[in-house]
Amino acid sequence: MYRWLNGPGAAFRDPLPGSTNYLNAYDPQGNLIRARAAPTTDPSTDEDDPKNTGEDGDLGGLDAASDKNQLDQNIASGKPIPKEMADDLMPFPLNRQFRSQPVLSEELRDEIYRRIDKEKKSVRTVSAELGVEMQRVGAVFRLKTIENQWMQESTRPSRGYYTAKLQLSEIHLYKFLIVPRLCYLKTLLLIPSVILQGKMLAMPYARAVSAMLPKTPFVSGSRTPPLPHESINDLPVHSATTRQLFHPVPESMHFNRASAAKAFSRDLLPADKRIPHPELVELAKVAAQHRGRDDVVKARRNELEQQEAAVLNMKREQKAAQEAAATKIDTPRWQFRFENIKAESAGRDGRAKGGVGARYGIPPQDRKKGQIKIPTKVE
Repeated sequence: MYRWLNGPGAAFRDPLPGSTNYLNAYDPQGNLIRARAAPTTDPSTDEDDPKNTGEDGDLGGLDAASDKNQLDQNIASGKPIPKEMADDLMPFPLNRQFRSQPVLSEELRDEIYRRIDKEKKSVRTVSAELGVEMQRVGAVFRLKTIENQWMQESTRPSRGYYTAKLQLSEIHLYKFLIVPRLCYLKTLLLIPSVILQGKMLAMPYARAVSAMLPKTPFVSGSRTPPLPHESINDLPVHSATTRQLFHPVPESMHFNRASAAKAFSRDLLPADKRIPHPELVELAKVAAQHRGRDDVVKARRNELEQQEAAVLNMKREQKAAQEAAATKIDTPRWQFRFENIKAESAGRDGRAKGGVGARYGIPPQDRKKGQIKIPTKVE
């Protein structure tokens, strides 16, 4: 172990600045593979061949010491390190199918917060512009709001190091987690920190971990569109489409996505309207019809944004009306809410969503005994 720590493992003692530092990015001698000169071998050769991967320890006759010295000189002179390739993003050498996914960079998170807070754009619009999922955009905005609130109410301590039991909430961990989730970490740390509302914010720890992960960059003022972070238009699985269904149709009938949706449920929308960003499909159709007419596409985009704003205002008014209609009784521990209901709201079979208890879920009857499970007529 000590031989490896003093030899090839010495490259992991000081991580590369602004780059991942995974084991698979180095050869057995501890040299960064992508920092070497481009090989002259045939690219069609198999990368898993031991002769090409350096499993025999030869590595094409390259001098390991000269490679390491050249890399150190490039880092000292400020030359950028080549960007990570796909093979460099494998943290586990024996699991070649896993690739470390990028996380949002600090610049991209600040841009998301700025567009929603300053420019008053909707979450859907920011998601389409930056290529980030709407749930992630909403999580980033909420967490940045809390972080900025803490920073405004913070008091920076004097010089020195503080030993304290640290409670690390999601506001610290979202900087480097792939999926935002609530996490609490309590440990003893000896780091320079900032006291926020009586709490310790481990900014050096967050920066150190974030620097070791691949990130989706954002360049402010660039004319090129930003690099998409993830797929934003994946079709969600609806509960009505998870059951077994036999739906015979005539051969002369045009069966499309809308017909398939109606076969599963009368209220189910087709796939092109259930995706998170249906407006992108319509904008693509408008752009195809009016090639070179950017003004037409821009006008249609503004129209869609106005429609979205009107829908949001209508939902706010409906929610405010429901809150006003409910009778609230406050107690020391609970708040009781009473609403007027009608027995007819449950429908003829008592399974309508307006009935009492519908919010807790009603089990389907497709596998219940005595129920007819095959189609009885063709429409």
